[in-house]
Amino acid sequence: MFFLFILNSKRSQIKGDFLWILNNFTIIVESKFNISAASKIIHVSQPALSQMIATFEKEQKVSLFERAHGRLQGLSLAGELLYTYAKEITEKHNQLMEEIQSQSNQLRGHINVWYASNKSNPPVNATTPAANGATHIIEKPK
Repeated sequence: MFFLFILNSKRSQIKGDFLWILNNFTIIVESKFNISAASKIIHVSQPALSQMIATFEKEQKVSLFERAHGRLQGLSLAGELLYTYAKEITEKHNQLMEEIQSQSNQLRGHINVWYASNKSNPPVNATTPAANGATHIIEKPK
């Protein structure tokens, strides 16, 4: 059933991507099904968040929530399944983004410095590894 959600989401009329929808869904659940509280966390209007849920449920032909008197009361079986996977997917995404950011913050490689003292001496290439922002220049021996 979960794979059906992923396949159908490619045709979604909902603005935003599937990861955004999963994140919003988990926030709604963790806000104890309070759409107003969740909308403040997400920084979208309550009607927009309600519409996102309704559109997603309509497109997937599934009800994610148990409702009573127009209010969300809990998760349906499909909602429980989606919540389990949504938590895992959003956590893995966050871990991935942190690792990518960590890798991009590390400087790697070599620094090449060319210099010539006069016409009789050819240019010298002084190369040294650079790591974690440290720069070393090898000077020409005298």
